[in-house]
Amino acid sequence: MKKRDEKLTRRKLVSHLVNDPLDGDVHALLATTYDFNPDFFETDFLPSLLGLKLASDRTWAGRIAMERKLALMESATILAQANRYNGRPRSLRVELLPVRLEGRRLHAKIVLVVFEKSVKMLVSSANLTERGYRHNREAAIAVTVSEKNPDAAPLVRSALEEMPRLFAPWWTEGAQRAAGAALARLSEWQTAASDDHNWFFWGGGSEPLWERFLTHWPQDERIDRITVVSPFWAENPDNEFLDLFLKTLLDRHALSPAAELSLLTEATPGTDGKHLPTLPAGYGKFNFESLGVTAVARAVDPAVLPEEVEFKQNFLGTRSLHAKVLVLEGPQSTLAYIGSANFTRRGWGFGIAPNRANIEAGLISLRRGAQRAQLRALIPATTGEPVKLNGAAAPALAIPEAYAAESGWPVFLRSVTLSPSAPGQLGLTLTLSSNRIAGAWSIDMLSQRTSGTEVTNLYRSDGSVNRQEEIQVPLDDSTLNQLLIDQEVAVTWWESAGAVAFPVNVDITAREALPIAPGAAKLQEQHMLAYYQGRIFWEDLFPDPDELGSLSRLDEITAAKSSVDTAAIQSYQIREFVEALAGIKDDLRQGCYSVPSMRLALFGPVSPTSLARTIVDSVRANNRTPMAAGFQLVEILACLDDAAEFDVPDKLANDWLNSLARAAKEIENILDTLKRERPDGLASKAFRRYESVARPRLAGARS
Repeated sequence: MKKRDEKLTRRKLVSHLVNDPLDGDVHALLATTYDFNPDFFETDFLPSLLGLKLASDRTWAGRIAMERKLALMESATILAQANRYNGRPRSLRVELLPVRLEGRRLHAKIVLVVFEKSVKMLVSSANLTERGYRHNREAAIAVTVSEKNPDAAPLVRSALEEMPRLFAPWWTEGAQRAAGAALARLSEWQTAASDDHNWFFWGGGSEPLWERFLTHWPQDERIDRITVVSPFWAENPDNEFLDLFLKTLLDRHALSPAAELSLLTEATPGTDGKHLPTLPAGYGKFNFESLGVTAVARAVDPAVLPEEVEFKQNFLGTRSLHAKVLVLEGPQSTLAYIGSANFTRRGWGFGIAPNRANIEAGLISLRRGAQRAQLRALIPATTGEPVKLNGAAAPALAIPEAYAAESGWPVFLRSVTLSPSAPGQLGLTLTLSSNRIAGAWSIDMLSQRTSGTEVTNLYRSDGSVNRQEEIQVPLDDSTLNQLLIDQEVAVTWWESAGAVAFPVNVDITAREALPIAPGAAKLQEQHMLAYYQGRIFWEDLFPDPDELGSLSRLDEITAAKSSVDTAAIQSYQIREFVEALAGIKDDLRQGCYSVPSMRLALFGPVSPTSLARTIVDSVRANNRTPMAAGFQLVEILACLDDAAEFDVPDKLANDWLNSLARAAKEIENILDTLKRERPDGLASKAFRRYESVARPRLAGARS
């Protein structure tokens, strides 16, 4: 790669996470963010991460490819600030958890990706939005842990171990699986060596961020220079920034007599074409010299470097400042914070109880010698003249715009989840904070509210009786199918101005049975057999329903690749089934390389268990004799028995055998149900003898 291309690549945040061939497949994703843009996430971030090379692909084929990749992952969970909710990703295999904290915000921005052979963590100031990853000037540190590079394992572990407590009300099985997968790999690779110059820290815990940061400054060294980079600032420097930060350094005798303080801020164009630093009015009136420091404000240069846009000529775009960095420099040492915290009261915990500060995430790094340049490089270039903060700086500063008012949010509702209510059935689970309920509330179908049709109410409460923490709502097939398509519900409550959209998630134990394309027609036996025979590709099984209707389009594809239509002739059906058995075994062999791939191969929409259900459906529709169906089910069970002999890596052997046993049990239950429903033929000695011969291992286990 050319040097200028390398420099450009390093400036792209997602490039620090993308799938390197040496990393193997993506197994899990866990992220926190303040703002979340679902369109960017599913058309840019995820395709890049999963190696689909389909950035900005909005086609049906791109969506199907994405769904298959997600189905092969252990989990994908995003925790985001609730009242910034702007929709969820189209895939229900991605769990979006809206977090609403009392009097503070989820402001942390971390992305953790668990690969087969590495764990990567990106700690940054960037939200999971297009502006965050493509447009703003952000600050980020990428950490990679692998068998060959285990040094940062304690750093990633410290981030993960605190998360279940911080996010306890919203910590799901999906989040735990992602964290658990990462911790398992870290345990394999971590050495006895410890990292004594890098620390991960969550803000909003038991200790204020500003105090924790200062504890890492060497006690025997004085600070010559302080640089703060932040787009948002505490309103009153005289009672927040000064009293608790600078005065603490003075009390500890940590400031040199000629210490310099630089505040790097967003640039606002002035009337003369030059940029002004943007700070609250209090900074222009306060004289920092009263504390013995020389303070200046500087505007961060918004210009885009040529290499950032691949050296395009005459590019006029700019970058808004969104980076958050704090750097302390002395004669021998440099200490830096890089993360999500703005230099505000709730960002750094100035003057408030630690648990009232925002949940922030950041890395603290200490460097000496030549390595200090690494931290100095975090400070962005500035433009215009520095403004001395000597009490008379107001005319040379720009005042920031007022914050936009936050939208209302149903704080009493923690989650809306599709979860198993009975074998093969899904119901709606509402998880509540009952102590937050102060009136009537209701949950309705969102699509009907927006279309103006008669609205289906899913649950309604007057708020006076229901105090459960969890409510189960049964669903009929029609409502369930519509929820799978809508992926959101409408919530109204005692103080809302109108209905608010709330995301629907799917319990992780039910995700393996999710349709690849909700709303599309159900796959039939002949479609799966065509796939197992190699006559159609996996993607062909899920054609775009907007073209000719999903089922008719799939039948068209299947028929075009077959010499004759034999769907209605039972003898041909059985022959087609027998010809697919080798493909079933091959598909199972391809599916035993990871736990998620096992689940997809054994329980997914195209799997032995799904095929077994369609076979019984044919009997109930009088399109198959019970004897023929029994033969098929036993042969599928025999394939599972054969799969138990596959050569599987030792660490996955138990998972594979347990998954096979679970699938076999499910199909055996289907067969037993069929025997009870249609005993003609299946209760005969001949069938029982055939079953014992076809599955000798099963017969031996039962005897």
